[in-house]
Formats: sequence, structure tokens, C-alpha cells
Amino acid sequence: MEQQKDRHPRTLIVGGGLVGICCAIALRDKGHHVSLIDSKEPGQETSRWNAGVLATSSVIPLNHPSLFKKLPALLLGRHAGFRISAKSLIRALPWAVRFLSNALPQASAATTNGLRSLISHSQKCHVMLSERTGEPLWTTGGWLVLYRGPSGMKRAQDHALLLAGFDVPVTALTGDQLADIEPNIGRIYGGAVHVTDTLFTDPVRLIAAYLRLAKTLGVTVLRDTVTGVVPTGHELCVKSYERVGENFDNVVLACGAWTPQLLKPLGVHLPMMVERGYLQKFYSDSAPRRPFLDADCGFVVSPRPGGLQLSTGTELTTLKTAPQFQQFKEARSRMAEAVDVGAPQHEDIAVGNRPTLTDSLPVIGHVQDIPGLWIAAGHQHVGLNTSAGTADLLASLMTGTKPQIDPNPYDIRRFGRRAVENKLRRFTDFRHLPKV
Repeated sequence: MEQQKDRHPRTLIVGGGLVGICCAIALRDKGHHVSLIDSKEPGQETSRWNAGVLATSSVIPLNHPSLFKKLPALLLGRHAGFRISAKSLIRALPWAVRFLSNALPQASAATTNGLRSLISHSQKCHVMLSERTGEPLWTTGGWLVLYRGPSGMKRAQDHALLLAGFDVPVTALTGDQLADIEPNIGRIYGGAVHVTDTLFTDPVRLIAAYLRLAKTLGVTVLRDTVTGVVPTGHELCVKSYERVGENFDNVVLACGAWTPQLLKPLGVHLPMMVERGYLQKFYSDSAPRRPFLDADCGFVVSPRPGGLQLSTGTELTTLKTAPQFQQFKEARSRMAEAVDVGAPQHEDIAVGNRPTLTDSLPVIGHVQDIPGLWIAAGHQHVGLNTSAGTADLLASLMTGTKPQIDPNPYDIRRFGRRAVENKLRRFTDFRHLPKV
């Protein structure tokens, strides 16, 4: 019995994105025997396709009180950076009601505090992980939020004031000042916000470095598709396409937008939708030095080896809804007004399915009533910002050590026992959802 008690736990992490890889490293550091499983090579899904920006300014959620002013444009499909798929709108209605309720001032303030704590801690954890890889993975210099036209300076000043209220180090720049630090950005912007403490990276390189570190530490990487998790007493049986079943002491679901599919058979429901983004890399001899967000057109441009990457804003949808590329086409056209670009580096437009919960905070922690089952999912469009901090927090919770940050904002129990979902099912058919 003592030998059984003292053995190192066997832990399987489902999902080989950035969150999953960071969790694997953190748990291996705590003495767990860790396996990481994914249907693709690690990091080849949503994590690969992100802007690569580690920004403290990401503390302001999509469901900020300002969202109510944007509702008419959203419903008419006229908001450049945030759209709702018409095909998903009816299915998403119960989710949207809860999402909007969390845009009320008190709820949104709680979300901001949760994001600020997690992002701040995550930034420190990323720096430490980078040092362990021995590779210079992060670039300093901050990032920019740009506003077009004569009113750009006033709007930049207002945005800078808002961010400063959350202790984000920012500077408002005139169009001339922007041209001084970024001569390769077109003179179409009247003002800019420079978030000075932001780090940025090439996500492909970052993921590769973290994965090498994980393997060096002894993490086993498996390529297979998990089809189910079944509690069996004190262990969890994991079924996949290539395995009839294998038992683990712990299972961590870090599979992003696909997490609800594994939770549904267990009677656990997450109010999750997808923030879909569209991305493509382009050749360019005059890419900007820093990543920037065009606030008026809702796209992000990030420097990349040999050129730059265009990332669109958010399309609120479901996994089952086919990609709609109109938002990307519009963003590509408006990007050409801001920077000089050449041909695409690859033909296909990449699709990132970012998992989003109704309060814009991830779930990090234990699933009540199911021993050994843990979740690290729901990081919306800021997964890079929150991944390393999530891993550190989860590892502390799983090993009973004192967390560096308060875990309560990310506890799954904040969603209750399906009371809201049960009421709303009277009006909406949920059968086709990636279950909320």
C-alpha cells in the first residue's frame, strides 16, 4: 500500500496545443509521468495560427460593457473585428444571452481581474520557460493598436486612458510619431496606442522549442484521437482509435474547442462556443517591426520570417459550421492599404477555432464528482497569453501545492449545475451544438 501511495502519478494530457504542452512541462516538473496525446502533431491546430503577441492589454474581454454599443453593427454584420455567423446565431442564442449578461459592468470587471491575474503570471512563466529552452524566443518592443483618419488620435488617447486604468503601460502616439518608429506602416493612421511591455514571437518556433523541452524532460508524445474517457474507480480509462483502453491516474482535457465533446458523455456541460479566426502568411520586404492591430478594420499584422502574417478578428460560430471567408477577404484588402505585401507564403487560408466560454475566462481545475479528471480549456483568443500561467496553476492544484494566483475565477463550478441550460432547452434545440 505504501509503495502504491508513493508512486508517481500517471497523467495523460489530451490536446497537444500550447496549453497542453505547457501543462505537460509543468506536471513533469512536479514528478508526474506525463503522456501528451493529439490527433495531429503537437501544435499543428489552433495554437500554430495565432498572432504571437503576449500582451498585458489583453485583459479587456470581448464582452466588455462597450459591447452593447456595438450590438447593432454586430447584428447587421457590419462590425469588422467581431461577427456572428448567421448560420450559428439561432443555435448560439442561449450562449449569447449569457455572454451579454457577462458584459454588464460588475461581471465584466470580474473577468478583467481574472484575465489580468492569469496573463501577468503567464508572462512571467513564459519568460522562465524560454530561458530553460536556451533559445531567444521572445522579441521586445511592444505592440501597437492603430486608429485611422483625423479622429484617430482622440480615439487612441481614450484607449490608452482605459488601458492605463488597468495598470497597462501605454503611450499614445500621433501619426507622425507612429511613422518615426514604424516607417513601413502607411500614413493612414491618425493615432496609435503603444503597449510598451508586450513581447511577441513566432508561434511555430515557440511551440517547437517548448515541445523539445517537454521531450527532454521525459514527456511521452502520442499521436491518436481520444474518443472517450471512462471513470473506473480510482482511475480513468481513456479510449482512442488505436487503443481499446488505457488507464491513467489523471486525465487533463486541454483540447480547446473539442473539450465539450469528451465531457458530454460524462454529464458535464460547458457553455462554449468558437471564436473563429482566419490567417495567412505573406512575403514582404518591408514588414513592420512590431505586430499591430488595426482597430477600425479588426485585423492583426504580425512580423514573421520572410514577411508577415494577417490574422482576422473574431467570427462567433460552432465547430459544425463551415468556414466563411468573407471576413478574411475584407481584411486582406484593407491590410494592403497599411503595409506592402507580396504573394501568400502558402495557398490555404488557415482557420483557428478558439474556444470561448460565456464569461471569457478559461476553466482550469478539477471536474467535481469525477476523480482524476481535470480541465484546462476555454482560453478564447488569448491562449498564448494565458497558456503558461494556466499550466503552472493547474500543476499546483493537481499536486496540492499553493498556487501563485487565486484559482477561484477559473473553477468550473461557477457555471452551476445546468440550471440555465435546462430552462433554455425549452426554446432551443441543442442537439447539433458542440455541447454547451
